[in-house]
Amino acid sequence: MEPFPPQYGLLLLAAGASKRMGRPKQLLPWDNGTLLSHAVFQAEKTDVQNRVVVLGAHAGTIQAHLGKLTVTFIVNPGWEKGMGSSIAFGIAHLLRKEPTLQGILIMLADQPLLDFHFLKQLRYTFESRQESIIATKYLHGAGVPAFFGKKYFAALRQLQSDFGARDIIRNNADDLYVMDPKGKALDIDTLETYQKLYADFGLSE
Repeated sequence: MEPFPPQYGLLLLAAGASKRMGRPKQLLPWDNGTLLSHAVFQAEKTDVQNRVVVLGAHAGTIQAHLGKLTVTFIVNPGWEKGMGSSIAFGIAHLLRKEPTLQGILIMLADQPLLDFHFLKQLRYTFESRQESIIATKYLHGAGVPAFFGKKYFAALRQLQSDFGARDIIRNNADDLYVMDPKGKALDIDTLETYQKLYADFGLSE
């Protein structure tokens, strides 16, 4: 398969402090690596050429554990402001690198069941439909992973709140197409959730 053309970018968010977990969840074991290395692997398999991981809390520790990966790591100095700040920081970096980007896929590091197959489906749907936001379906709305067209880059760069891109998605329902993740859009926010998911899915055979 041909790689994504360079007009697409991918933003992987991994800046949180994992307060409810009590330790950096980015480094929790998963599939012979960590949650973050697993997410990076999924990002690589999408064939998007411009890939950026936004770090914040525990950035030095995380980078020391991960070694060399085929992504660009950047550290958001304002990560404590919330996910919106990390999105804005990452979008700005991507656009400085590739000002002609036509679409950006935003994904999280703590949703290990959403694999590259689903991420690719977001891209294919973005290319085949008229809507400029292709998002993931949740029980109470839509969210990331989501593919955003360039008409929303300015709004993404202005985010500061802890709700990330949620308001942009909600306020543009007429320009939105939602995809069903079929139960795989599970965030790992607590040790109990992690332990259950790891027991069921965390190791490859």
